[in-house]
Amino acid sequence: MCKFNLDELWGLLKLGETVIIEDLSDSMSYRELYSLIRWAKSRGYPVVIDDILGTLYIYKVNIELADLDSSLLNNVLVIKEGGRLEVGNIVGHITMKESAIQWREYEQIARPLFESSQKPIINIVLGIEKLFMLADSKREIITNINNLLSWIGNKKRIAFYFVNIDLINTTEFGVLPLLEELASTIIKIKKIGNETRAVITKSANEKLNNLEIRL
Repeated sequence: MCKFNLDELWGLLKLGETVIIEDLSDSMSYRELYSLIRWAKSRGYPVVIDDILGTLYIYKVNIELADLDSSLLNNVLVIKEGGRLEVGNIVGHITMKESAIQWREYEQIARPLFESSQKPIINIVLGIEKLFMLADSKREIITNINNLLSWIGNKKRIAFYFVNIDLINTTEFGVLPLLEELASTIIKIKKIGNETRAVITKSANEKLNNLEIRL
């Protein structure tokens, strides 16, 4: 068992990384999200959240129910993709249309944010599995993957995709392996008895490979 805590883990990640944090429906990673945002703010890093279909609101509710301070979310920058419930500082809205149109609208909002930032951005993506669940074909899924690929290695950010495994595994096509192939780091949140652990199953940093962190 590793003696690292989450703050130390976030600090060992490198600019340009794509990190996937996998959890299950009964173990939503709201504490990990809270820790990540708090860590980013403590270092003066801007936080941009891609909120797909109101997923950020669900995280906010769980943060509040855990007696954590949800005001941490008030001034994070949010690109909202569908959904009606607004959390944070909304900097752009994207309607749920055909995927090529969605991505074009996303680029118009997101690129200027990253290009103008003087500091690295912590880019958190919530609800990505819902985007794939709405895809009508394998071609649309590949289009979405290719659009994600266009951001891989961007040194202006570290990207964190919070993925609900139960939901993404309901998709007709094998999306999860495609996402995992893109990732430089994969963190799986697991319940082991009464404990919750973060298990790092893939990392570009040899120090992190196969480590387990008690949460």
